Amino acid sequence: MVNVEKVLCEKFGNMVKVSDEKVELFVSVDYGPRILKAGIIGRTNFMKQDTKESMVSQLGQSKFKDDLFKNRGGHRFWISPEAFPRTYYPDNEPVEYKITETGVELIPPCQVANELQLKIRITLDDKTHKYTIEHFVTNEGYWPKKLAIWPITVVAENGVELIPQNTKNTHLLPNRVFAMWPYSKYTDSRLTIGDSYIYLKQDPSVKQSFKLGLFQEFPWAAYFLGGDMFVKEYTSLEGKEYPDFGCSYESYTNAEILEMETLSPLHNLESQETVSHTEVWSFYENVNIPASEKEADELAEKYNLK
Repeated sequence: MVNVEKVLCEKFGNMVKVSDEKVELFVSVDYGPRILKAGIIGRTNFMKQDTKESMVSQLGQSKFKDDLFKNRGGHRFWISPEAFPRTYYPDNEPVEYKITETGVELIPPCQVANELQLKIRITLDDKTHKYTIEHFVTNEGYWPKKLAIWPITVVAENGVELIPQNTKNTHLLPNRVFAMWPYSKYTDSRLTIGDSYIYLKQDPSVKQSFKLGLFQEFPWAAYFLGGDMFVKEYTSLEGKEYPDFGCSYESYTNAEILEMETLSPLHNLESQETVSHTEVWSFYENVNIPASEKEADELAEKYNLK
């Protein structure tokens, strides 16, 4: 049975908790929204929690409404392509929310300067113990806007991310896109690129930022932490235009965090038009990091990921 209730958290204020007998998720309603706790009850919380709100916009002191964007950790909802200050619109005001039988709908105030209205719908299936996270954006302006939905999950330190690569045989044509950012190095100690998978570690001892992106034939990624596994699944559409040289998935890390980022195709969003992008989250206990690509294939098959 799914249980949904408003709770008060000492660290993060008012939140809505969505849980069943196995998993739990907490999302803020005083700001954001941010999913700041998620995982198997009594085990690993995969969400990064920036309790001191130290991760403020790294791009200087440009402001909207005399306010700064605060990362806070956890799961948030952005718009791509990334640009400053548009992307870094502060979400520090209370969130309107509606509790449902199996989850919650969350509507932050309209981004007036960007003319965008965002909404997140969270539902839990108590048979599979999987969360469905739906992200909606509506163009509240008079003119079309070209954008992609860009959900970002900031996970906690000291884990390892597993990202499947494309393996389709395209004969004389290329079969994968691999994007790198200016600050990224191919020799980064946290990065391992195999034939079928990419491993990316979160290492608090390495301060250098790193980011990569790719289009995924197999649209999922996993994060291993504390003996548990967190999986994000979504939909990638071949033949559609995606941001950042065609990336449907991106990942960023530094000394504090690792970000698991999915993207929708780019949309030419007409006035008052709404588009959506969906992720499915699942959590598994006592799952080891695959020691080889063969083990990674076995893991993907076991959990129906390919």
